[in-house]
Amino acid sequence: GGSVSICTKLLYTLYLMVGYVLCLCVKDGMHGLIEKFPFLASHACDSASIQDLCYGHSYVYRITFSLVMFYVLHMFMTCDCGVDSSVMRSLQTRHFGIKTLFLIFIFIVSIFMSTEFFGWYAKIALGASGLFIVMQIIILLDFAYEWNDAWVEKEEPKYNFFLLLASLVFFVTGC
Repeated sequence: GGSVSICTKLLYTLYLMVGYVLCLCVKDGMHGLIEKFPFLASHACDSASIQDLCYGHSYVYRITFSLVMFYVLHMFMTCDCGVDSSVMRSLQTRHFGIKTLFLIFIFIVSIFMSTEFFGWYAKIALGASGLFIVMQIIILLDFAYEWNDAWVEKEEPKYNFFLLLASLVFFVTGC
């Protein structure tokens, strides 16, 4: 039902939030962890110069790569490919313990991947993020036009008032 859907969305959002917080923590503070766990340094940076910056960025790339792979693999697991929809719904809304372990596994594997790979990953992610922003703008504009059309079709004074009010608020706030 509706509560399962909301809980599912919140848990997937939690994965992203934890990833974001981890990225903020390791971006500038990785040197202390490297001193405590020297094996983390062996695959993080090729150059001895600017290692603090390199370690932080290297692990941010690894965290984001893990999240990207998690969501891409999850997308393929839950696509409509001739499998019963109840199985797909179960994969989408349950088994979060296993999914969390799988995400951690992807991150651990990424620790042992080469720094050169993450250099390429960073370049691809930069291009993909630009494409993502353009897609989000298109979706937002489509939503705004659909919302406008739906309220204009109603032809009731209260909808016209709310449409004008919403337009004014968005114009003033710059949204």
